[in-house]
Amino acid sequence: MTLLSNAPTHLKCESLTNLIGIGTSTPSFSWRVNGSGRGVRQSAYRANWSV
Repeated sequence: MTLLSNAPTHLKCESLTNLIGIGTSTPSFSWRVNGSGRGVRQSAYRANWSV
């Protein structure tokens, strides 16, 4: 598997990595930005999900 240079890693929802469902209408999401260069940071995000 090839990682994109700035692909997010360590994706989590409600502090879990492999959840099946969530019990809240306002879940928290977290991730790490993968980048090795100086000053690499995230400038935007987009979340897609289905119900």
